[in-house]
Amino acid sequence: MHGDTDVTENYVITAEAGTLTINPVEIELTADSATKEYDGTALTKNTYKITKGAFVGEEGLASVTVEGDQTVGGKAANTITGHTLKENTEAENYTIAYKQGELEVTKASVEITITAGDGEQTYNGNALTNTEVTVTSGELLEGDELVATATGSATNVADTAEGNNPIAAGYKIMHGDTDVTENYVITTEAGTLTINPVEIELTADSATKEYDGTALTKNTYKITKGAFVGEEGLASVTVEGSQTVVGKSANTITGHTLKENTEAENYTIAYKQGELEVTKASVEITITAGDGEQTYNGNALTNTEVTVTSGELLEGDELVATATGSATNVADTAEGNNPIAAGLQDHARGYGRDRELRDYDPGRHADDQSRGD
Repeated sequence: MHGDTDVTENYVITAEAGTLTINPVEIELTADSATKEYDGTALTKNTYKITKGAFVGEEGLASVTVEGDQTVGGKAANTITGHTLKENTEAENYTIAYKQGELEVTKASVEITITAGDGEQTYNGNALTNTEVTVTSGELLEGDELVATATGSATNVADTAEGNNPIAAGYKIMHGDTDVTENYVITTEAGTLTINPVEIELTADSATKEYDGTALTKNTYKITKGAFVGEEGLASVTVEGSQTVVGKSANTITGHTLKENTEAENYTIAYKQGELEVTKASVEITITAGDGEQTYNGNALTNTEVTVTSGELLEGDELVATATGSATNVADTAEGNNPIAAGLQDHARGYGRDRELRDYDPGRHADDQSRGD
């Protein structure tokens, strides 16, 4: 054109096309970062920000995927792994770059007390253990587990003591395969293992017999409660008691000794009395007052002697009796005029009531009498 006039014919024109360049918008997506104190749960943050560039108009992102987690103390990347665009958004109009965020879990200071288990048993010769350790104050965080064991052992009563079940060194708190002990302030308490003694009751044997003038004794016994463990037991037991006359008395255990392999503190041994009883006998005897004879001389004739004339007294028994008759004149002579004095029958234990004698001498049998009824 020259002014308003087309002058194209004056030119030999070669045409070359130009280039119009549209550059894509540079977009940077950055995953958000996060931090928290250790609590046993995973720290995640699935959000993001556009930290560079901007989408045009209503164009933009339909979704963004952010992946990352951190559970135990430490740091981990929070990473954008993909995105989708809105339907009105052409992918070639944008270059989209990803930038990581950071997930950080800091150390906690959870206070807990862990306590070894107690245990109790009656002595049986076997070791008592309880390896259990539990959290008795405070709480473990979610997913955490206590790994600990108690190492105490008690076999004898003498082993019993407060805190004799300690917690072994090396206890820890695990979260899966990760040691998270550093997040806890731990107080340890030992348990107590108690061995109680076996209760043993020894009972002296009882015995009975009919009166025979000799002492009744019974130096045996029985275990009437409890039992000794294995080959443990008594070396000897002393039983004392004696009853001679009719009546009852105690048969008493006065002491015992244990076998060398038996610890005294593992047993509490009580004694129980038995009973010795002598019952009345029925020994038939005849006692006869003595006869006597003299020519009248004005003096009284007497004979106080009384003897056993049929049957026999039992061992140690002695007749105590007297005849009371007296004759001076011929007219006094009569069959049976020398009677045995009355009043002795009540002392004739073990003998027929019509017999007049004692079954013991108070001096010689004082010890037996003290044991009788």
